[in-house]
Amino acid sequence: MSSRFRLSLMALLLCLAVLPSSLFAAESGQIIDFEGAEFGAAIPRWVFDFDSGDYKRLKKDLRLSSKAKNWIVSVKCPSLELASAQIDSLDIVSLVVQDVQKAMLDSIASDSELSAEEKELLANSLSEAIHCMSVTGLEKSTAFWLSRQQEGGIEYRYYAVFTMDKNVWSRQVSALLENIEGLSPYAKKAIVSVKDITIIKDKLDGLKND
Repeated sequence: MSSRFRLSLMALLLCLAVLPSSLFAAESGQIIDFEGAEFGAAIPRWVFDFDSGDYKRLKKDLRLSSKAKNWIVSVKCPSLELASAQIDSLDIVSLVVQDVQKAMLDSIASDSELSAEEKELLANSLSEAIHCMSVTGLEKSTAFWLSRQQEGGIEYRYYAVFTMDKNVWSRQVSALLENIEGLSPYAKKAIVSVKDITIIKDKLDGLKND
């Protein structure tokens, strides 16, 4: 058994030992290579957190700042070059706008102060306004890749973490909401305070926000 395989196996066993079985969803296929393996590096714990869906631990293991909003993206491709290119060409701004839109619609749907008709009208106006939103201040803070042996060949997965200062995030979302009438203070607060981490998995298999 190679030292590289033992290292990967130990990391996977550690993940199994500490994650609740209800959260664990192992990726299929043996890990055969990963970023930094040739230098004796280990697979970062946050990668296993991401794959298993343990997003609470993911935030801790990534040591994400409490002052930042984070978008974590992964893609699966048959080559590392294609996976890297997919991340580099990803329209992360559009994904951020989608994140805001989802937060808006969720807040409206749960606002007990609005009637069903008011919710529908407000949802329509927000959907139109969201397309004018300006997004700046996004940075790719970290990335990682690994490969697994699958039945159909080698599969590469590339992970990237994009961050934005929460104050910058709040100002941009608040600016969007200022000129929208009918939105209650409750809904505005919920939209600006949207969750710290948005997960976007397997872009080539269809975008999914968890």
